[in-house]
Amino acid sequence: PWPIPVTTLLPKQSQMGTKEEEDKEARRARKAEKKRLKAEKNQEFNTFSRTQIIGACVVVLVIFALRFTYDDGTSSNKGSNDDDLMDGVNLYDVLGVDKGGTDKEIKKGYHKIAIKNHPDKNPGCEECKVLFQRAARAYEVLSDPMKRRIYDNEQKMMEKSIQSNTVAITTANYKEEVLTGGDIWVIQVYTDWSDRCQALSPIWEEFCRRTQDTGLKCGRVNLGRDRSLGSRLMGSKDSAPSVTVWSGKKELRRVKWEFADVSVEGLIKWAAQAISERYSVRTISTPSELKRFLSKDDRSRALFVGRANSKDQMAFVLAAGKAGVPLIATTSKLSVGRDAAPSVKPPSVLVFRGDYLSNQDAGLEEYQGSFVSHNAIQLEAFLSHRVFNIAPFLYTTTWPLTCGNHTWCVLGVGGGEVKTGAVHKWPIVVAAGAVE
Repeated sequence: PWPIPVTTLLPKQSQMGTKEEEDKEARRARKAEKKRLKAEKNQEFNTFSRTQIIGACVVVLVIFALRFTYDDGTSSNKGSNDDDLMDGVNLYDVLGVDKGGTDKEIKKGYHKIAIKNHPDKNPGCEECKVLFQRAARAYEVLSDPMKRRIYDNEQKMMEKSIQSNTVAITTANYKEEVLTGGDIWVIQVYTDWSDRCQALSPIWEEFCRRTQDTGLKCGRVNLGRDRSLGSRLMGSKDSAPSVTVWSGKKELRRVKWEFADVSVEGLIKWAAQAISERYSVRTISTPSELKRFLSKDDRSRALFVGRANSKDQMAFVLAAGKAGVPLIATTSKLSVGRDAAPSVKPPSVLVFRGDYLSNQDAGLEEYQGSFVSHNAIQLEAFLSHRVFNIAPFLYTTTWPLTCGNHTWCVLGVGGGEVKTGAVHKWPIVVAAGAVE
């Protein structure tokens, strides 16, 4: 029947081609739409990410600016003495409020103190002025949420800090204390937040307490507060805690946390070895070594008889080294000590005159005889006193000598006059504490 649809007059192949083209066009449209939506989504994500990053940077810069202002005294309300004014002062205590106090309580506490101590009401009262300034400074920080948060976080860090009775070494005092002070130092580089440093702390404190009367100095460098000095003393390959022995600019010995014997006795042994190396101390193990030590030349010499690398030995070596004894030796062999002095009881120090011992042919019996006569004097242990104080010297030509309460005694025996500074030609006695 008429009219006949046009599509029925087209060949079947033409109808199929038209349908395929429509499907392809639809697929291309869907693909383009997906691509457009994906691009829009990525753009939104990138924009959001950039916004987050920029926002985070702004927050960090604001915190840094506030922290810088808080620390270095550039705030308009601060005086030039702000560091001294607030040193060691808790801001909450200044205003008389609890740490969790509300903004209203903080404001009330400030007004109360400010009114009471205002300079206009208390002319000439320096204490009132200080209290007023402290209150103003405390209120400036605690009334600002950001500054208060920073302050609270700092206080938490301070509560976790490792306390110590040893000297705090900083860039400011390093030269005076360590480089030019003339002492031997054991220096620990540490950080407050290190578990290893926390674990070492009681060992360190006990080590320094036990050795404080030997002449050895203990100090600490906080790596977090003085990174330049701490890194220099610690070494690039070390990690905190790091402990080193220093004599001026010279590093004598270093120990890391991995040290096999991190204990009080282990540190004493380690430090004693370093000090002995510093003063080129000889170790005497046999009678023949003792004979060579006593007869090498005519210089005065001192021999320690006692436990090797002990606190006793450390005290002796530091004392003899500072006194300028030319030759220093130690022995842990009682038999060797008794070859020099039959009645020796460790720990003891034997100090020998120099001019008599220049006789190379003399045997040990003669040395024993010289000990009995007066050329070597046995002294008791001297650790209960501060042996690093080498003044005043007391000279005399008579024997026996009573030193009284003097830390050191120098005794000349024999005829003639004892000359100051010429002790290498005379028998000397080195003692710490009173000799009666």
